[in-house]
Amino acid sequence: MPSTNNSSQLSSLSANLGGKTAIVTGSSIDIDAGIAVDLGRRGAAVVITYTSERSRDAAYSVAKTIDDSISGGKGLPASPQDTIDILIHNAADGEDRFLEDVTGEFFNKMTDLNLKGVYDPRVVPHMPRGGRIVLITSAAARMGVTQKSVYVVTKAGHKAF
Repeated sequence: MPSTNNSSQLSSLSANLGGKTAIVTGSSIDIDAGIAVDLGRRGAAVVITYTSERSRDAAYSVAKTIDDSISGGKGLPASPQDTIDILIHNAADGEDRFLEDVTGEFFNKMTDLNLKGVYDPRVVPHMPRGGRIVLITSAAARMGVTQKSVYVVTKAGHKAF
């Protein structure tokens, strides 16, 4: 029998997010873009992120999709003065390497991006009480995947955050 607490959490998934600001990492593509658009359609102001010139046009397209929705949500640039009510981390690097090809430099690069990257102390002063940090991990965190041992370690770390 589901608890009342879980039921109220599920009903809050469709809540209006007007007046809230969300950051979705990697929100120019894939699942992250869909999450950003959904938050925007529910009224949130969404900071769209991208990491390369190649994904810049996609980021602007996601922001336009949010701006064009009738919800009042909008895509916007990051500003250090803004409140961050929702921070969703999904962006990651899953570069393939056999274990014997993993160098210390590669391991550090992957853990810096995929594991250390989920906690940024600069966010904390901008997050009000009741703000949310959501980490989206991978099924790989629960099982071994050929050539993904470092990625698996970093995603498993999300589960313990």
